[in-house]
Amino acid sequence: MLPKRRKPTHPGVILLEEFLKPLRLTSRQFAETLGNDWNEYKVEAIIQGKENLTEKNFEEFATALGTTPQFWQRLQSIYRQWEGNHRHNEKGSLKPWKKAQ
Repeated sequence: MLPKRRKPTHPGVILLEEFLKPLRLTSRQFAETLGNDWNEYKVEAIIQGKENLTEKNFEEFATALGTTPQFWQRLQSIYRQWEGNHRHNEKGSLKPWKKAQ
């Protein structure tokens, strides 16, 4: 379900707060766990919300963290959907009411 009043939590924040911190893993350690295509800067970009997860990332995160790919896919899908709706509304599709005189 898409939140109506607040922006959904980016999957990178979920990664940090629900997985890396409890497991006491740094971005570098997690990147090493994920393999050669990863480095700490790429993990940090996801954590900071500068990068989104891709189909390939869903599988890699699921394997590394013992979750399902669908878990990560759903988080990213909800976030993207909210972003898309919000961006659409910012472009002026909804106009403010005129002030009563």
